[in-house]
Amino acid sequence: MKLGVTTYGCDHGRSGIGRYLERHLREFERLGVEPTIYSSKQDRQLLGSFTPKKEKGTVWDKPILNILLHQTWLPSQTKDLDVLFLPAANRRIPWQTSCPTVGTVHDLAVARLKEKYDPYRHFYVSQVLPRLIRRLDHIITVSEYSKRDIVELTGCPPDQVSVTPLGVDHSRYFPRTEGVDLSCYGIRKPFFLYVSRIEHPGKNHQLLLKAFDRLKQRLGLSHQLVLVGSDWKGAEEVHRLADSLPSGPDILFTGFFPEEHLPHLYSQGEALIFPSLYEGFGLPVLEAMACGLPVVCSNKASLPEVVGEGGLLFDPEQPGDLEATLERLISSRGLQEMLRESGRTRSLQFQWSATATQTYDVLIETAQKHKLERKR
Repeated sequence: MKLGVTTYGCDHGRSGIGRYLERHLREFERLGVEPTIYSSKQDRQLLGSFTPKKEKGTVWDKPILNILLHQTWLPSQTKDLDVLFLPAANRRIPWQTSCPTVGTVHDLAVARLKEKYDPYRHFYVSQVLPRLIRRLDHIITVSEYSKRDIVELTGCPPDQVSVTPLGVDHSRYFPRTEGVDLSCYGIRKPFFLYVSRIEHPGKNHQLLLKAFDRLKQRLGLSHQLVLVGSDWKGAEEVHRLADSLPSGPDILFTGFFPEEHLPHLYSQGEALIFPSLYEGFGLPVLEAMACGLPVVCSNKASLPEVVGEGGLLFDPEQPGDLEATLERLISSRGLQEMLRESGRTRSLQFQWSATATQTYDVLIETAQKHKLERKR
C-alpha cells in the first residue's frame, strides 16, 4: 500500500498531537510500512531519528500559507497514493485529493470553548473545518467522547468515525527510582504538577492556582506548583494571576519541557493535577499514571474515560471541589499508594502498538474500499 502522511499541524512535535504522529511513525516502521512523508524543515525535529524513505517538503509554515498549501500543493502530490493520512485533521485538511483520505480529529474543543480562538480563526474552525471533516473518507478520533462530539457537530454518520485510544510508551514511562536532578529547572520537592500548554481559559490554570494558594495559606504546605508547558493564547492572564498570589514565589513556569526528562518529573512529583475543561484524550494523565504518580483530574469531557479507576476526579465547576480533593489526597498516605498502584495498572491498558495497528487497519480498509468502488 502506498501511504502518505503529513506532519502539518503537529506543532513541530511540541504537543500531544506531535507525540501522536511521532509514535505512529515509529510503529509504522516496526510494521514494515514506509510512508511518503509530507513535511517542512521545522518538522525535522519531530521526525527525530526516523528517516523516511521518501520525503516531500515545503517551507509554507505560517498558518495562512499552510492552509493554502493544503488546498493547492498537497492535493497535487497525492496522485500515486492509495491513501493519505492526516494526523492533525482537526487543524489541516485539503478540500479534495486524488486519493482517499483518513484524518485524525483529536477533538472539537473550539465548538465547546467559544473563547479559545480569535474571531478569524474561530470562523475557520467552527464554519469551514466541519465541512472539510465531512469530506474525509474516514475519521479517526481518540475517545468515545470525541466521537460523540464529531457526530453531533459535523453531521458525519457514526460508522464513518473509528475510535483508537492513545497509548503510552511503557519502556520510557515507568516509575523511576533514580531520577534526573530537577533543580536545574528550578524544581524542588515536594511539588504538584500540571503538564499542559499555558492556555486560558480552556486549560483552567486559574482554578488550580487559586486552590493551591488557599491550601498553602490554610495548611502551611511547603509544596511547589510546577506548571509545565509553552505559553499559548491567554497565557498572560495565567502569569498575571500567579504573580498576584501570596504563593506566587512557589509557582514555577518551566516552559517547554524536554520529553526525555518527563518520566523523571512524573516520578518525583506528589500528584498530577489536571483541571482542564476540555480534552479529546488527555495524554499527560496517562503518562503520569504510567509513572506511578497519583492523578487528581477534572471530570469533564474525555478525562473520566481515560482515568477510569486510576485517579481521583473532581468537578472544576463546583466551588471548592478541587481544594477538598487535594486535601483528601495530602492527608492520606494510604490513598496516595493506592492511586500509584491503580494508576499504573490502568495505564497498562493503553499501548501505542495497539493504537498504530488500529490506525493502519483503518487506512488499509479505506484504501481497499476506494479501489472496490472504482472497479464498479
